[in-house]
Amino acid sequence: MYFMQLRSGLIIEKTACYFRKEITKRHSPRTGISLFTEHSASLSTYNDQSITFVFEDGGYEIYVEDLRKDQEKDKVLFRYYDFQSPAHGTGDGVDGQTLLVNLSPTKDKDFLLHANNKEHSVELQKCENQLPDQAFFRLHRKSSKCVSFECKNNPGVFIGVKDNHLALIKVGDPSEDSKSIENTIFKLS
Repeated sequence: MYFMQLRSGLIIEKTACYFRKEITKRHSPRTGISLFTEHSASLSTYNDQSITFVFEDGGYEIYVEDLRKDQEKDKVLFRYYDFQSPAHGTGDGVDGQTLLVNLSPTKDKDFLLHANNKEHSVELQKCENQLPDQAFFRLHRKSSKCVSFECKNNPGVFIGVKDNHLALIKVGDPSEDSKSIENTIFKLS
Protein backbone atom coordinates (compact mmCIF):
# COMPACT_ATOMS: atom_id res chain seq x y z
CA MET A 1 0.00 0.00 0.00
CA TYR A 2 1.27 3.45 -0.78
CA PHE A 3 -0.04 7.00 -0.75
CA MET A 4 0.41 9.84 -3.21
CA GLN A 5 -0.38 13.44 -2.35
CA LEU A 6 -1.44 15.66 -5.23
CA ARG A 7 -0.65 19.36 -5.43
CA SER A 8 -4.29 20.06 -4.66
CA GLY A 9 -3.78 18.38 -1.28
CA LEU A 10 -5.85 15.32 -2.19
CA ILE A 11 -4.27 12.05 -1.00
CA ILE A 12 -4.66 8.98 -3.18
CA GLU A 13 -4.29 5.54 -1.60
CA LYS A 14 -3.11 2.71 -3.85
CA THR A 15 -3.29 -0.88 -2.70
CA ALA A 16 -1.73 -3.66 -4.71
CA CYS A 17 -1.81 -7.35 -3.97
CA TYR A 18 0.68 -9.68 -5.61
CA PHE A 19 0.94 -13.43 -5.21
CA ARG A 20 3.81 -15.65 -6.17
CA LYS A 21 4.48 -19.29 -5.52
CA GLU A 22 6.99 -20.14 -2.84
CA ILE A 23 8.38 -23.33 -1.36
CA THR A 24 5.73 -24.82 0.88
CA LYS A 25 6.20 -25.06 4.62
CA ARG A 26 3.07 -27.05 5.36
CA HIS A 27 1.44 -29.70 3.29
CA SER A 28 -1.74 -31.61 3.91
CA PRO A 29 -1.25 -34.87 1.99
CA ARG A 30 -4.75 -36.08 2.85
CA THR A 31 -6.41 -33.29 0.90
CA GLY A 32 -3.79 -32.47 -1.73
CA ILE A 33 -3.71 -28.84 -0.64
CA SER A 34 -0.38 -27.04 -0.61
CA LEU A 35 0.53 -23.68 0.89
CA PHE A 36 1.99 -21.20 -1.56
CA THR A 37 2.02 -17.87 0.28
CA GLU A 38 1.03 -16.15 3.49
CA HIS A 39 0.68 -12.54 4.60
CA SER A 40 -0.87 -10.44 7.35
CA ALA A 41 -3.67 -7.94 6.84
CA SER A 42 -6.35 -6.18 8.84
CA LEU A 43 -9.77 -7.76 8.48
CA SER A 44 -12.91 -5.68 8.87
CA THR A 45 -16.57 -6.07 8.02
CA TYR A 46 -18.32 -4.37 5.13
CA ASN A 47 -19.59 -1.86 7.73
CA ASP A 48 -16.05 -1.10 8.97
CA GLN A 49 -16.12 -3.12 12.18
CA SER A 50 -12.77 -4.67 13.05
CA ILE A 51 -12.26 -8.41 13.58
CA THR A 52 -9.85 -9.13 16.44
CA PHE A 53 -8.57 -12.32 18.06
CA VAL A 54 -7.90 -11.91 21.80
CA PHE A 55 -6.20 -14.56 23.95
CA GLU A 56 -8.22 -15.03 27.18
CA ASP A 57 -8.30 -17.87 29.74
CA GLY A 58 -6.14 -20.25 27.67
CA GLY A 59 -8.06 -19.78 24.43
CA TYR A 60 -8.93 -17.20 21.82
CA GLU A 61 -12.06 -15.09 21.67
CA ILE A 62 -13.18 -13.45 18.42
CA TYR A 63 -14.49 -9.89 18.63
CA VAL A 64 -16.34 -7.82 16.04
CA GLU A 65 -16.23 -4.23 17.22
CA ASP A 66 -16.20 -0.61 16.16
CA LEU A 67 -12.80 1.06 16.44
CA ARG A 68 -11.98 4.67 17.03
CA LYS A 69 -10.35 6.40 14.05
CA ASP A 70 -6.97 6.66 15.82
CA GLN A 71 -7.00 3.05 17.06
CA GLU A 72 -4.84 0.61 15.09
CA LYS A 73 -6.49 -2.51 13.67
CA ASP A 74 -5.17 -5.96 14.61
CA LYS A 75 -3.62 -8.04 11.86
CA VAL A 76 -4.79 -11.51 10.84
CA LEU A 77 -2.47 -14.06 9.21
CA PHE A 78 -3.81 -15.32 5.87
CA ARG A 79 -2.36 -18.51 4.36
CA TYR A 80 -3.22 -19.07 0.69
CA TYR A 81 -3.38 -22.55 -0.85
CA ASP A 82 -3.79 -24.01 -4.33
CA PHE A 83 -6.59 -26.53 -4.61
CA GLN A 84 -7.78 -28.44 -7.67
CA SER A 85 -11.56 -28.73 -7.47
CA PRO A 86 -13.26 -29.78 -10.72
CA ALA A 87 -16.64 -30.23 -9.01
CA HIS A 88 -16.87 -26.71 -7.57
CA GLY A 89 -16.32 -23.76 -9.88
CA THR A 90 -17.23 -20.74 -7.78
CA GLY A 91 -13.80 -20.06 -6.27
CA ASP A 92 -11.71 -17.29 -7.75
CA GLY A 93 -9.07 -19.45 -9.35
CA VAL A 94 -7.80 -19.98 -12.84
CA ASP A 95 -8.16 -23.15 -14.97
CA GLY A 96 -10.06 -25.13 -12.32
CA GLN A 97 -7.76 -23.99 -9.52
CA THR A 98 -9.50 -22.68 -6.43
CA LEU A 99 -7.80 -20.35 -4.00
CA LEU A 100 -8.29 -21.60 -0.45
CA VAL A 101 -7.35 -19.65 2.65
CA ASN A 102 -7.13 -20.22 6.36
CA LEU A 103 -6.92 -17.52 8.98
CA SER A 104 -5.11 -17.30 12.30
CA PRO A 105 -3.86 -14.75 14.82
CA THR A 106 -0.49 -13.36 13.72
CA LYS A 107 0.95 -14.07 17.18
CA ASP A 108 -0.08 -17.75 17.32
CA LYS A 109 -0.06 -19.58 13.98
CA ASP A 110 -1.19 -22.89 15.50
CA PHE A 111 -4.70 -21.55 16.18
CA LEU A 112 -6.85 -21.55 13.04
CA LEU A 113 -10.33 -20.27 12.32
CA HIS A 114 -12.71 -23.25 12.06
CA ALA A 115 -16.24 -23.56 10.75
CA ASN A 116 -18.48 -25.25 13.32
CA ASN A 117 -21.34 -26.37 11.08
CA LYS A 118 -23.38 -27.89 13.92
CA GLU A 119 -23.61 -24.61 15.84
CA HIS A 120 -23.37 -22.33 12.75
CA SER A 121 -20.44 -20.59 14.41
CA VAL A 122 -16.81 -19.79 13.77
CA GLU A 123 -14.13 -20.47 16.39
CA LEU A 124 -10.36 -20.60 16.79
CA GLN A 125 -8.97 -24.09 17.45
CA LYS A 126 -5.42 -25.34 17.84
CA CYS A 127 -4.09 -27.37 14.87
CA GLU A 128 -0.60 -28.84 14.87
CA ASN A 129 -0.39 -31.51 12.17
CA GLN A 130 -3.27 -32.34 9.83
CA LEU A 131 -5.36 -29.36 8.84
CA PRO A 132 -9.06 -30.31 8.86
CA ASP A 133 -11.41 -29.27 6.06
CA GLN A 134 -13.23 -27.01 8.53
CA ALA A 135 -10.13 -24.76 8.62
CA PHE A 136 -10.22 -24.05 4.86
CA PHE A 137 -12.36 -21.44 3.13
CA ARG A 138 -12.76 -20.64 -0.58
CA LEU A 139 -11.71 -17.07 -1.21
CA HIS A 140 -14.12 -15.07 -3.38
CA ARG A 141 -13.02 -11.62 -4.52
CA LYS A 142 -15.91 -9.15 -4.61
CA SER A 143 -13.77 -6.14 -5.56
CA SER A 144 -10.15 -5.05 -5.21
CA LYS A 145 -10.58 -4.64 -1.43
CA CYS A 146 -13.56 -6.87 -0.59
CA VAL A 147 -13.67 -10.65 -0.22
CA SER A 148 -15.89 -13.37 1.17
CA PHE A 149 -15.00 -16.74 2.66
CA GLU A 150 -17.03 -19.84 1.71
CA CYS A 151 -16.68 -23.03 3.76
CA LYS A 152 -14.72 -25.63 1.80
CA ASN A 153 -16.70 -28.50 3.28
CA ASN A 154 -20.11 -26.78 3.11
CA PRO A 155 -20.71 -24.97 -0.23
CA GLY A 156 -23.07 -22.01 -0.05
CA VAL A 157 -22.20 -21.32 3.61
CA PHE A 158 -20.02 -18.28 4.27
CA ILE A 159 -18.31 -16.65 7.24
CA GLY A 160 -20.39 -13.63 8.16
CA VAL A 161 -21.38 -11.31 10.96
CA LYS A 162 -24.55 -11.94 12.92
CA ASP A 163 -25.36 -10.04 16.13
CA ASN A 164 -21.78 -8.68 16.32
CA HIS A 165 -20.27 -12.19 16.24
CA LEU A 166 -18.70 -14.21 13.45
CA ALA A 167 -21.11 -16.91 12.34
CA LEU A 168 -21.80 -19.21 9.42
CA ILE A 169 -24.43 -17.79 7.08
CA LYS A 170 -26.10 -19.72 4.27
CA VAL A 171 -26.33 -17.33 1.34
CA GLY A 172 -29.57 -17.64 -0.59
CA ASP A 173 -31.44 -19.15 2.37
CA PRO A 174 -34.98 -17.64 2.48
CA SER A 175 -34.92 -17.71 6.31
CA GLU A 176 -32.03 -15.21 6.30
CA ASP A 177 -32.75 -11.52 5.79
CA SER A 178 -31.74 -9.60 2.68
CA LYS A 179 -28.62 -8.24 4.39
CA SER A 180 -27.09 -11.72 4.68
CA ILE A 181 -24.96 -11.25 1.56
CA GLU A 182 -23.67 -7.89 2.81
CA ASN A 183 -22.88 -9.51 6.17
CA THR A 184 -20.56 -12.02 4.45
CA ILE A 185 -18.36 -9.38 2.77
CA PHE A 186 -15.08 -8.39 4.44
CA LYS A 187 -12.46 -5.76 3.70
CA LEU A 188 -8.72 -6.43 3.72
CA SER A 189 -6.25 -3.64 4.40
